[in-house]
Amino acid sequence: MIQDTITYLNTRLESLGYFNEILGLAERIEKATLVYPAIYSNGEYNQINLDSAGSLSYWRKNGDLSYSEQPSTTKIGQEYIATLPLRFVGFMFKEDSLDDPYFAYNVAQTVIGTLTNNSVALKQSLKALRVNVSATKTSLDGRLLALEEYEKIDFEPRYNWAYLSIDFKVEIVTNQNCFDTLCNTIPTDFHCGVVRILNEAGELITEVDCGDSYTVTETCDGATVHNSDDTYDVTVASGGYLELEDITFNVYVNGVFNQTFDTPSMVDNTININN
Repeated sequence: MIQDTITYLNTRLESLGYFNEILGLAERIEKATLVYPAIYSNGEYNQINLDSAGSLSYWRKNGDLSYSEQPSTTKIGQEYIATLPLRFVGFMFKEDSLDDPYFAYNVAQTVIGTLTNNSVALKQSLKALRVNVSATKTSLDGRLLALEEYEKIDFEPRYNWAYLSIDFKVEIVTNQNCFDTLCNTIPTDFHCGVVRILNEAGELITEVDCGDSYTVTETCDGATVHNSDDTYDVTVASGGYLELEDITFNVYVNGVFNQTFDTPSMVDNTININN
């Protein structure tokens, strides 16, 4: 459950292009009285090196996984809710944004918007009824972040870096069977690319990113407009309109051409000829 959730969130982060290195779940470990975030790999914990990537991110558990239940909203019985608290930590070199005081704020808002926008692929992977990802707290204070991530390490925030931590709450609503088997989660590849939407003729309508949604607009056939003796007919596309042409009258008096004039269609006209 946790692995699939972080894999999904990291896939969404990759689309932003903010971070050179996007890491998975880290832990604060203590070694020789020093406390620092580290990634477990190849049988050991490796300290996260900020200077090696230029910009990176990682995740930490921000509390225990909790469970609760509620009456089902769709059928008789109970629904079960797993609540997973996660903390996202990001370090970014500002590069050309040194003079932008809102740089870290804008990055944080974009990250929140991206990670909380759509959870369809995650819901399908977890075999859940519903999944909700929400942000509960944001901190852009580099000194505070250093205190929360490091102990007894001389970590001095630098003005040309942006520091951000965002607390997220992931709520996974499922049924008893899913919890009994821990949802039978199998590591899922969320890199499904772009989905092509075609019409009945096989023509491309649009392309939708994996995990996003597309609303089909209902359409109807065009209409045919014709006169009473079928000497005139035209097809108007659905949603379109038809502007009727003016009617031209050629007036003859005693077989001699007198004049011509146009009048709008569908309008009653009276012609008086005095001879």
